[in-house]
Amino acid sequence: ATFLPALRQDFFYLVVPQKIEEVTFWSRLIRPFMPFTEDGWLGIAAFLCSMATVLWILHVVENGWEGCSLSVVGWIRFQFAIWHDFLLGGGNVEVEKGPIYKFLHLSFAFFILVALASYTASLASMLVIQRGSAGAVKDIYEAIDQNYRICAPSALVDTFESVFGKVFVPHADYMAGPRNFYAGNCEGMVLSQDLIDQLYSGEIRDRDCAQVSSGSLTDAEGCCHKDHRGSPRVDCHLVKAGDLVWSIPLSFPVRTKIAHPVSWAFIKAQTSGAFARVIEANQHTFPTSKCVANDRTEEEGLNLGDLSGMIFISLFIAMFGVLLHAGTIAYRRLQPDAASAAAEDPNALWAVPPAPDAKGDPEAPAATTPE
Repeated sequence: ATFLPALRQDFFYLVVPQKIEEVTFWSRLIRPFMPFTEDGWLGIAAFLCSMATVLWILHVVENGWEGCSLSVVGWIRFQFAIWHDFLLGGGNVEVEKGPIYKFLHLSFAFFILVALASYTASLASMLVIQRGSAGAVKDIYEAIDQNYRICAPSALVDTFESVFGKVFVPHADYMAGPRNFYAGNCEGMVLSQDLIDQLYSGEIRDRDCAQVSSGSLTDAEGCCHKDHRGSPRVDCHLVKAGDLVWSIPLSFPVRTKIAHPVSWAFIKAQTSGAFARVIEANQHTFPTSKCVANDRTEEEGLNLGDLSGMIFISLFIAMFGVLLHAGTIAYRRLQPDAASAAAEDPNALWAVPPAPDAKGDPEAPAATTPE
């Protein structure tokens, strides 16, 4: 016998349970930080702190001890200014002072441009919390690394084992993969796209239930309503993991004598659209999924839950400022000297302490009095 040109391809995928992730307050809180990894954020923080430190040292060198100090408070002021400018997306480095400030400004501006562009490019998609779209493993290779037993049709097991190793549990019935999974015989299964469509439409479950009712299968074998752990059987909680595992061309065998003319007729029917018209006319006979898709796209927009992490972080920073202000007021009330100084200068609490009196210093310049 000779086979005609392939009518279509039968695509096989690894199917595993969904990865159930509970959406917690912590998972929402870390969403705004996900565009960069931990070492990425550490690199950004190191650059900003270094830039602030360089500007602070230059300011001290140029102004001496007038208005500057090597105290922690002075350094913190420069850190706040740099971080504030970074979050605003612009720098306020004084470029008119000299070449070094111009180059520092260019360096800071380039860093802001690349960092913020990289951050915003992936932030929107990461803020959207997807539910139920990921499997327990990401692909068949991770399943093999985790010692998964994978159910597969007996006719394909030898082929699969030659590529992926001896991790497959064969079953003679082509549609027995789901019930073997629910019976606990395997942790994953290889199903064709046709079987996946029937799985989501409920046809495979109905078939298993019919065999249990007829006595062909026991309740433990058919797992019509519950799995081996006693949990309800929900076929919609099974998802494809990873990319295509295998593909098999589907074709019709014919006698060798008529293979040539039939092949030409077959190709003509394909190219003329005859097969496509027949498929469209019988679309109602194909399985229809009963599963509700929970996947969201960026076009749907961000809801309040997606933005809650950003809101809580902003509120935390604001509350820290309120508590700091309350502590400043309390300190001024407990310290009369600080309160009187604050009346003249609101920033007196954070002011740099004056330099020691130069009286008695032989190298100090002599004081002069106006005439």
